[in-house]
Amino acid sequence: MARSLERYGQLSPGVVCWRQERYERIDGFKRLGAVRGLAQMPHLPARLMEADERTAKAAIYGLNRAGGRTRELEQAWIIQSLVRED
Repeated sequence: MARSLERYGQLSPGVVCWRQERYERIDGFKRLGAVRGLAQMPHLPARLMEADERTAKAAIYGLNRAGGRTRELEQAWIIQSLVRED
């Protein structure tokens, strides 16, 4: 991921939502981790998504599932939370 960011820059913004008086990341976890070691990229653009807790959980699942980036256990945690809590 770091090499891709160095070579091509950030191709798509991460996604955040405003929850409990702070921004919470919904998508772009790997990009954020990779960019922390790159001096030439002091920040990552992100788009703001207005979402309640239920919608944010569904967005985490949907945005990360599209690229096949979540593991089965992560998917199960999100779905279990949606079913039990929402």
